[in-house]
Amino acid sequence: MKNLLIISTLILLCIAKVSAQIVVPATDAARHVGEKVTICGTVFGQDNKAFNVTLYLGADRPGESLAVSIRFTGKARERAKGFFDSTFKGKAICVTGTVLKSKGAPYIKVNDPDQVKPFLTDNTIRQPVTKN
Repeated sequence: MKNLLIISTLILLCIAKVSAQIVVPATDAARHVGEKVTICGTVFGQDNKAFNVTLYLGADRPGESLAVSIRFTGKARERAKGFFDSTFKGKAICVTGTVLKSKGAPYIKVNDPDQVKPFLTDNTIRQPVTKN
C-alpha cells in the first residue's frame, strides 16, 4: 500500500509538470477550497438520481475526501448521452473545477462532461500495459 501511495504521488508530480493546471490527489481537496484544480482519485461510492450523479472520492460517504456533484443542463445534457448510464465506482478519475465547501466537506460542481476524465487520458504519461 505504501508503494502504491509513493507511485501515485510521483505520477501526480509528473502530471503537474506536464500541465499548467494544478493536479492534486483527492485526499488533499480540502486544502484547495476556492481554487480551480484537477483532482484525481478512486471513486468509492456513487449516487444516481435522475440527471444528477454524485461521486465520492477518497472514501465512501460520510468520510469522503471529495464529493463530485454532476448535473448537466441544456447543450451539455445532449453531449452527455450515456454518461449517466456509466458506473464510476472503483474507477480512477480526474475532475477539473473549483473546489467548494458545504457543511465542512469539499465538493466540485460539474456542469460539463469534459470536466470528468479517466485518470491519465489527457497526459503524455500513460498507464503501464499489464501482460496476462
